[in-house]
Formats: sequence, structure tokens, C-alpha cells
Amino acid sequence: MTETDLGPGIHSLPTERYFAASGVSKSMLDILADKTPAHLKAYFEGEREKETAAMQFGAVLHRALLEPETCTDAFQFAPEGMRFTTKEGIAWRAEHQDKPILSADEALQIGYIVNSVHTHPFAKPITCRRPTGAVDLRVGR
Repeated sequence: MTETDLGPGIHSLPTERYFAASGVSKSMLDILADKTPAHLKAYFEGEREKETAAMQFGAVLHRALLEPETCTDAFQFAPEGMRFTTKEGIAWRAEHQDKPILSADEALQIGYIVNSVHTHPFAKPITCRRPTGAVDLRVGR
């Protein structure tokens, strides 16, 4: 078995390794269900939809909930009061394209969601692989 061939089953692995693994992902199945095989071929050839703010929020939430050990360096905080329509804001965003950009409010929302899931009687056993405290996504942590 190679590094990218994990074999059948459910695996817990980092996002980068998940997307490098051979096999079919949920995203691929969604493309086939909602679009055409030609769209899936384009996906395999590297054509991806532009990532929206909602997709970035979801990616950080996913990490905070299911991969908390990878969450700390998974995003950037937007400086307080930063507007991305100004010359300075456009320049700052261009310098920080490598990770999703969250506002302090979005980070707080993610923390609330994670804590709610971790205390929910049905979700807790599924999502909490180990005892954990609150996910700390505060500005200047």
C-alpha cells in the first residue's frame, strides 16, 4: 500500500493527506450527483471553484471541530476595522492569501459552535475523540 492508498475504511488523517489519498471523496460524489462526468474530469485536472467566504468558514470550523490540533495555524485574523475595499485592505489581503481570513466575530462563532457540539449529548461521543476544553480562537491568543 502506498502513502496515498489507504485501503477501504474510515480514516482519521490531516486534510492535506486526505485530499492526496487515492479513492473517491465526498466532493467528487457531489460533483457526479449535481453536475456531469465532464465536471468531475475537470476537477481531476485541477479546475476548482473559487473558494467563497462561507467555504473558508466551513473549512476552519471543520478543523476546529474534528482536527483541533491543526486549527491554530489554519487561518488569519483580519485586523480590527480592516476594510478590503481600501488600498491598504487589498494589499493586506494579497499578502495573506495562503490561509482563510476570519474576523474576530467569525472566530467567536466557530468557538461557540464547537463548544455546543462538544456538549450536545448525541454529537459529543461522535466528535470528541479525546477530552478537550474549549477551542480558543480569540484574537491575539
